[in-house]
Amino acid sequence: MNICVGSYAQRVLDERYCQIFILKELSTRNPVGCIEYSNGVIIQAKGPNNCLLENKEKQFIEKWIKAKNLVVNTHYL
Repeated sequence: MNICVGSYAQRVLDERYCQIFILKELSTRNPVGCIEYSNGVIIQAKGPNNCLLENKEKQFIEKWIKAKNLVVNTHYL
């Protein structure tokens, strides 16, 4: 996806710094977004190449946030 998470992926694996979720288009299974999550807080949510998410992906994440009562600490949503 050409996103910044690649620069700290090893830290995620080794130290459990946070969790990374990849959003995939249901029909094609192509990645369309990435969420960085830690202790109930959404830290980042971006599209490919660190772009803003498309509306469909934003709406999906917003429903998940509401359903799970999560906190958002990013201006990308």
